[in-house]
Amino acid sequence: MDVSDLRGLGDVLLDGEIEPEQVRSALCSLLSLPAGEVAVVENYEDLAAHAPEAKVACLVSRLSGGDFPTLLSVFEGVTADMPRIATAARFCRLLRCRCLVDDGSNNPYTFLLVDPAERCRRVGVDVGRWDRDEYVIDRMEPLP
Repeated sequence: MDVSDLRGLGDVLLDGEIEPEQVRSALCSLLSLPAGEVAVVENYEDLAAHAPEAKVACLVSRLSGGDFPTLLSVFEGVTADMPRIATAARFCRLLRCRCLVDDGSNNPYTFLLVDPAERCRRVGVDVGRWDRDEYVIDRMEPLP
């Protein structure tokens, strides 16, 4: 699959510790939605309580270490048909960070590294650290 065909955000790993309110503000701007239609929470209980009335729900998880310490699980819906790389790059501009997103492959250890300038590279992460929920880039791979 060509990476330009990928759609939706899904899980997004950020290279900084981003606060939930920053995530909400960025999602509101990215999707042109008012704050009341975007649920950004830090646990599943709050997700169950707030997601039903929201158009977009996002779970923020803090990871134990690595280069990408913030995991966002953006539950598909509004973002499902949006081009993944362009959407991730705009999200990065709003949050002033870089991110890792799903590269569409069957390999759980490879991702797309996206920056605010919409540059994109396929990267591999350290398998041993991945097993500990730490995302550390250990190799760059060319895009086909």
